[in-house]
Amino acid sequence: MLSQLWQNFTCEIPEASTYRVDEEYEQSISTACSNERIVTVPTRCRSTGAEVSVAYHTFGSPSNPCVLLVMGLNSQAIAWDHEFCELLAAAGPYYVIRYDNRDCGKSSKFESVTWTPKMLHYALPQLLWKDRFYCYAPYTLSDMAADGMGLLDALHISKAHVVGISMGGMIAQVMAIEYPDRVLSLTSIMSAVGRHGQAGASLPTKLTLIRQPKSLHHDDVAAYRVWWAQKVCGNRNVDVNRVFTLARFGAVRSTYRGGLPRQTAAIMHAPCRDAALRRLKVPALVIHGDADVLVPFENGIDTFAALTNQTSDSVPRTTTTVYVDSSEAGVKRRRYVRLSVKEGMGHVLFQEDFDWVVREIVSVAKEAGTGTPN
Repeated sequence: MLSQLWQNFTCEIPEASTYRVDEEYEQSISTACSNERIVTVPTRCRSTGAEVSVAYHTFGSPSNPCVLLVMGLNSQAIAWDHEFCELLAAAGPYYVIRYDNRDCGKSSKFESVTWTPKMLHYALPQLLWKDRFYCYAPYTLSDMAADGMGLLDALHISKAHVVGISMGGMIAQVMAIEYPDRVLSLTSIMSAVGRHGQAGASLPTKLTLIRQPKSLHHDDVAAYRVWWAQKVCGNRNVDVNRVFTLARFGAVRSTYRGGLPRQTAAIMHAPCRDAALRRLKVPALVIHGDADVLVPFENGIDTFAALTNQTSDSVPRTTTTVYVDSSEAGVKRRRYVRLSVKEGMGHVLFQEDFDWVVREIVSVAKEAGTGTPN
């Protein structure tokens, strides 16, 4: 056991020269980022009092209903592949917005509230994922959800379909819970409800994934991201040159990694959302792969169980749709909730998944109607 742990922790990350840049794909990434804007959201962070600026990109016409894409831990907005965003924008049609969370990419950094040593900061939260004694969270998932809502405010958008992946799924859940009049539908992808003792990554996986790039040079960062994707991809092959190209572009855009421990602390200190999700009134979609080693499949089951007022044991481990009876202001309603399971999928969305995920998001959005045009 100890030898396996040591092997996982010391395994070699391939050299950047192993991969090549796909120049055509790189150019298309750059073109998609050409409309990048940074805005200061109208309200300050509740936990720190700091102003928050958010970098974002848009796809489609602002006259269409909005879809807000929320990215995961320490990942930039561009991790929502522009080809996926373009497909989604055309499918509605929708006005698709992807943005950098705070402490990532080109959005505001919160370095002034960090105080623990670097290694403790990076390693402890991930190694002790199931415990809650990590002593300080400078901001919360609620603060991060407020950033996304603040971005909508800055863009004069009243409501949106909210889609989040991994940590972004947790933030999207908080948005739906805390801003029920602004979220038209909720899509939670490879995420969790934050239940204490929930299924987590194994210790060998955690030890592997706390490894860092050889340097902050963009080629080394990109090589590390390819290596990371291969560790969490599930039972599928990675298009290494495509991943390398996107990761290299992202590293040129920003090599900042200092937000990782603060975002991790926000996840660990968040209260369980199970009870609040059971009270949601909006249509919801849960997407999860059955080969996810980072946020295991049982977390998707837990999320669907909460949204449908079931126990996890009663939820089938296959794609299923449920209409949940509820009442609001004396009016009875039937709320659409769907669990979409992808066999062999790990903790990465690949190009082959784009059409399927877009279809699923469009289905849940249609259940909510188009809402009031922005």
